[in-house]
Amino acid sequence: MDEELIVELDNIHKTYLLGIEGVPALRGVSLKIHQGEWVVIYGTSGGGKTTMLNVIGTIDKPTKGEMVIGDARVTADTTDDVLASIRLNTLGFVFQTFNLLTAMTALENVELPMVLKGDQTAAERRAIAKQSLEKMGLGERLGHYPNMLSGGTFTVTSGAHFLCAFFACIGEQQRVTIARAIANKPKLLLLDEPTGDLDTKNTRMVIKMLRRLNEEEGMTLVMVTHDVHLKNFAKRIIWMRDGKVPVKIKNVVFFFPYLGVGGCKKKRSSRRSESIPRSECAPLPSCNNRRMPVRSPRATPLKWPRRRPLPPS
Repeated sequence: MDEELIVELDNIHKTYLLGIEGVPALRGVSLKIHQGEWVVIYGTSGGGKTTMLNVIGTIDKPTKGEMVIGDARVTADTTDDVLASIRLNTLGFVFQTFNLLTAMTALENVELPMVLKGDQTAAERRAIAKQSLEKMGLGERLGHYPNMLSGGTFTVTSGAHFLCAFFACIGEQQRVTIARAIANKPKLLLLDEPTGDLDTKNTRMVIKMLRRLNEEEGMTLVMVTHDVHLKNFAKRIIWMRDGKVPVKIKNVVFFFPYLGVGGCKKKRSSRRSESIPRSECAPLPSCNNRRMPVRSPRATPLKWPRRRPLPPS
């Protein structure tokens, strides 16, 4: 992995004003993201995931702290012209709600970032937009508007056919959004719940395309999601809670309470409980050196001892 830093957050705070009171969304976040990484951000609702993504994407300015994106330094006093330049040249953003312009075709939506950048001719923009859509498997949808991307109308009598057409339409809209985000060949692609509204088939298709962008083109991906199955594609997992980044998770292990004096108890398929040697148990640093077994999430749950009744008083 390339060790070049593309994003560096240093003690980032973000506070929103609600009347006369401040509501903190980020509380001293420090984070480094290297070129070529695929970072997935997990956390509970309201934990600050989307806010951090908006700050990295220069949609929001940090209230306090410094941020470096590529070669540009961003603070609370950075001008809008500098932020617009970063968004055009360095960043791509995939929104959960797509944000496609309904009056433009798929091809025109993908061309829009290049029109704003203004360093290409109309023919060059058209060729790049067409190539981006073909890369997303939408070569036959260039002239379709966002509400036509399913290839048909929703005036169907069968509820099952309606759902199939609905999910197909959403999957194609999401792919147009990704094609628009990569039109200017950004170094960093930010994704806010890219599979939140997709069914299983379209989720696999979108993830396959994102994996190709990361592995074949070396694009850095930062994705916010609630889907725990997507962590297997990430090179690094970040957990956010209460506006902070307390733990970075990779190859998650679970710790179970220490059971018994002669070792730890585990449940076998033969319905017998065996004692695990103490060498297989992980020491706890702050629990009087008691030990707990380390097990993967797929391991059989441990057998808890029954509580003995209290002796009669």
